[in-house]
Amino acid sequence: MTGAWSTEQRRAPGSKLLTLPENVEIVPIRRIAYRMAEIAAAHRVSTLGAECVAASEHLDAPLLVWSGDRMLGNGYCTRPVELDCAFETICEGCTYFATSIEFRPTLRRQHRDATKKNQTGRAELFGKLIDGLDPS
Repeated sequence: MTGAWSTEQRRAPGSKLLTLPENVEIVPIRRIAYRMAEIAAAHRVSTLGAECVAASEHLDAPLLVWSGDRMLGNGYCTRPVELDCAFETICEGCTYFATSIEFRPTLRRQHRDATKKNQTGRAELFGKLIDGLDPS
């Protein structure tokens, strides 16, 4: 927002979008960025995982983890535990499969491997997964 806006006018749109409980503290990412990098490098965890740990340390609060999704080598299985799954090798084509930029290097290796072996279906699948990630 530009121009001569009062503090109240600048805050009003944001407060209408999101109203947080009084006991919620917002931690600016710049306060914990260095610690996030340390955690990610030392423990080979995702950026999101490192952010959670660093914020937990900063707030001196317990870290709560949602364990509903199962981590795979190149993403997550979001299938509810109550639903049975008899497959072990078709995850990337399943509607419950989810991936993110943290898995980009693995997906690229899988794509190169499939291309090298002339496995066009697999190469196309991994190519679509890579294309669907945030650009970088």
